[in-house]
Amino acid sequence: MTGEQPLTIAACWAESDGHEPGHHRPSGLCVRLAMSAPALRGEYLKTLESSEQALASAIAKRTGVPADDLRPRVLAAAVSGAVRVAVAYWLDHGPVNALPSILNDAIRSVVADHL
Repeated sequence: MTGEQPLTIAACWAESDGHEPGHHRPSGLCVRLAMSAPALRGEYLKTLESSEQALASAIAKRTGVPADDLRPRVLAAAVSGAVRVAVAYWLDHGPVNALPSILNDAIRSVVADHL
């Protein structure tokens, strides 16, 4: 860990009013840190992959296809990609309270034909 990272992490926690991770609104600084710091980026991507697998399983169950069917996995990957792009867009363009709306628009653009 470089000398700059502890300060950045401290600033991230201060920006989130000191709440534990997962118990506050995501801040741009915290998300930017998770997406850019090499050690944290790997964990961020692992989290996305894990969520993608869980979503694929839920899609398969809901649509009544086998868990190993390709279609739910592809749709889950598309939704995961939409979330990743929406978060990046939010970091560049949106105020903090706009993230839910941006995520909703991105996910709807992927799943509109599947609802």
